[in-house]
Amino acid sequence: MYRRLHDELSFWAEQSKVRARLERKRDAASLDVRRHEDELVRQEARVARDQSVLARVEQGGWRRLFSLVGGGKARVLARLIAQIEMGQRRLSVHHQATQRARHGLHAVEGELAALGDVEQGYRRALETKARTLAASSDAQGQLVNTLIEELALARSKIRDLGETSSAGLQVHAALDVLGRCLDPPGGVGYPFALGRFTPSQAFDAVASAAHQAQQHLRAFLRGVGNLREVRGGADRLLEFADRFFERLVDSWLTAPRDERSRDAVARVQRCVDALLTQVERVRAEVELHQSSVWSRFVATVHAG
Repeated sequence: MYRRLHDELSFWAEQSKVRARLERKRDAASLDVRRHEDELVRQEARVARDQSVLARVEQGGWRRLFSLVGGGKARVLARLIAQIEMGQRRLSVHHQATQRARHGLHAVEGELAALGDVEQGYRRALETKARTLAASSDAQGQLVNTLIEELALARSKIRDLGETSSAGLQVHAALDVLGRCLDPPGGVGYPFALGRFTPSQAFDAVASAAHQAQQHLRAFLRGVGNLREVRGGADRLLEFADRFFERLVDSWLTAPRDERSRDAVARVQRCVDALLTQVERVRAEVELHQSSVWSRFVATVHAG
């Protein structure tokens, strides 16, 4: 049974290599097509420009050109016609080269399509053999089980880090909105500057923006709090967050011209950004670890 599983996995591994080679060939062919198409467009523009000049000369214009070139209208016409004919020959050559490049690209794409879903076939063969190896009690089976567990943990960690990162970006955006609402009178974001807010509505707008920022900050800090790799005062920030936003609105209502409220929001935003940078760093580290574990897993299954 192991022999059959090994042969199937080897087959799909070879198909994956073939697909990788064809994908590189396709990418090169795509670049070649774009290069020829760009040159074709440039050559078409040159011919069109020369034909436009020829039409104007034939209509009797550009007398100064005749005097500069010498030989009069007939000589200028002859030169333009020869130039256009040469340009059209070049255009034909570029057109043929472009067609050949397109045919080459289509041929490679056809070969790729004929291979089918190689990645799915390889994954299926890899997982089938891995499950068979993992069911055994020998050292290799134990190693496969250990690597499977490590991969599952890494995937879970990356998912949690991604959700925390998204929450951090939402906090940043919500604090941006709140900061604009706290602009002093005459500022870009000041509610009264919009011309359609009463003082009561302006207060509601600021209070709503503060509430949204508060909710997003709570969600982000809860996510950060579950990450032992991230340090930087997330717990302290969570403790003071509720009091901060309530005092912030009261402070702005008392002195809307005072910029200290907006500066306080900017300081919180910098703290959030520092935590978010750490989250992204940890995610990059976990993704690198996952890649390493995956390589070991693949090598172990192939060797089994």
